[in-house]
Amino acid sequence: SYVTPPDAQHSSPQTETLFRLPTRVYLSTDDRALDTTDVAPGFVPQGNLVKVSFVPPTTAYSANASSTGSTGAAPSDFLLHDFKTYLKLGIPYYSPETSCWEPVLQWSDHHQISLSPMHQALRALITTLSHVMAPTSTGGVPVCGAIGLEEGTLQTAMAQLAGVIVGCPVNWPDTYSFNVREAILSARLVDHPDQIFVVEDVIATLLSGLRSADGRSLVLPNGLAQKPHLHNADWNGPTLAINAGAITTDLALVDLPQQLADLSYDDFHLRSLPVAGNAIDQDIVCQLIYPAWLEQPKGMTSSTPLGYTFGIENGARTAANSDSSNSNHAADANSVDLSQLGLSSLPLPQPGEPDVQNRFRLQQRLESSALGQALLEAARYVKLNLQHQDHLTLGLGDRHLTITRQDLGSRVFLPYIQRLNRELNALLAQTSVSPLGINQVVCTGGTASLGAIARWLREKFPNATIIQDTYSGNRAPSPQDNCLPTCSRIAYGLATLPLHPQVPNLVRQQYSDYFLLLEVLRAFPDEPMSVGGIMQLLERRGINTQACSTHILALLEGHLPPGLVPTAKEAYLLTPESRQNPDYHTLLAAPLFYKQNNQTYRPNYEQWNHFRRYLSTIMASTYQKLTEPLSVSLTL
Repeated sequence: SYVTPPDAQHSSPQTETLFRLPTRVYLSTDDRALDTTDVAPGFVPQGNLVKVSFVPPTTAYSANASSTGSTGAAPSDFLLHDFKTYLKLGIPYYSPETSCWEPVLQWSDHHQISLSPMHQALRALITTLSHVMAPTSTGGVPVCGAIGLEEGTLQTAMAQLAGVIVGCPVNWPDTYSFNVREAILSARLVDHPDQIFVVEDVIATLLSGLRSADGRSLVLPNGLAQKPHLHNADWNGPTLAINAGAITTDLALVDLPQQLADLSYDDFHLRSLPVAGNAIDQDIVCQLIYPAWLEQPKGMTSSTPLGYTFGIENGARTAANSDSSNSNHAADANSVDLSQLGLSSLPLPQPGEPDVQNRFRLQQRLESSALGQALLEAARYVKLNLQHQDHLTLGLGDRHLTITRQDLGSRVFLPYIQRLNRELNALLAQTSVSPLGINQVVCTGGTASLGAIARWLREKFPNATIIQDTYSGNRAPSPQDNCLPTCSRIAYGLATLPLHPQVPNLVRQQYSDYFLLLEVLRAFPDEPMSVGGIMQLLERRGINTQACSTHILALLEGHLPPGLVPTAKEAYLLTPESRQNPDYHTLLAAPLFYKQNNQTYRPNYEQWNHFRRYLSTIMASTYQKLTEPLSVSLTL
């Protein structure tokens, strides 16, 4: 399926359609009628409902995406983008204690936003696919279509969906899956949470090139078929998949069996590095643009033609698209002063390293001004264009900065690849596989398409066939012959998941950490109990404890589901007020169980009551009630 921008619905699909949902929206809290379908029936919302306007997909990656333009957004509306990471931080709920929706995030130095509007934004984006509902939108609404299907046929198919399959990064918690399921249920794509399956993106990357588990070849409609070596491949033996997009770089190593029916989730060895395209953009700012600006004397210009200029009114843009005669689009020599960003007062992240807190603090600072946002756009321009030229010159006010491909490689790409290489070596050591024994490497995602990645992989795996996706347009580091002309490799892989029914993590699908925590609270008696006794009680409730014993033991040891309560490690993401949320302090004040010896646990009744009340408050506004394990049926 594809999405057509609202202003291009009568144009040629070949030039105007996008095979991905928009990822940027405007949020507004004006006095227009508010929609309440984002919360479960029977729950009375308490404020914080927002209107969602769509950024046209054709401008979603342009520097002008922060202007209101023709999107229907008001000047005061807030542009929300790159919010996927926050969906694993917690589950939005209305707190009677604080009289607001929690948690509340510190988006920038000057802007705060609760998690609830982000959830509503996700729901509005997914609703563009729904046959039941029209998105809550103040501007144009993207229209969903499908190649080879008439609109009526597509709507009939969408009304009969048996399931929805979504991807997620490696090792992301059940909190993220819970929030995505909520958005899908509130968009009414399906009616029940067990109709929604979650699989790692990097596993979907590999499935995209395989035949079905029973050996059948896949046939796609005209216009969607990939090249032979990218589809229905006869891969076997040790295989590496890499998915590197904006947020994470995920690795999967698997020894593909001759009979794909034998392939299961346990065959995959997974590893994740929380560094990818967004972090690389930050490193370009910190390691290249900002140092060059400090070293360049004011008023010093270069005779080299400008490849790029930018001003803070509309962000950054190429010189070819700039109009120096228009005061709204010309770079203002007095306004482009990077010292205004106060970067010298921040602990800047180390290049190529996760350095999560410092990266988030830097992102807050850059998001706090049009100048900071323009600097990130300039970094993206540098990253893409220095793939196929030796140097370029940026115009920042009255300073012309020359950035070279050599510096980009040594200061930014090399630290990233070195860190990625360490992660890969750990994965190879874990599986006792030699780099010389890898038969094929499959790479997808904008960051994985970089030329530096291709050169490193060819050196690292000399005996392997390297399959590297590249992209055209705004996602493309360079125009290549093997670019996928339509939807992503991950989308292909997700669509084929029912043909490999043993590949999903069926235990995690059935027993989330949230469900197991509630089951333990429901089953545990008012007296100390041994581990064996606890397992017997859960088995009587229908839980396959052998499959999820590790998670149950972790709960007994005090390891709460990540995202259930923001901990000190995530405190930097919250506003000062949200950090003082009395619910969070109470829940973290004492353990749920006291360990009396190696095999016996005694319940902490006071904490039990706090957790029961907290979970009841959360579930009051959700479609998922976690009263039963989810089914694991995934068949066509």
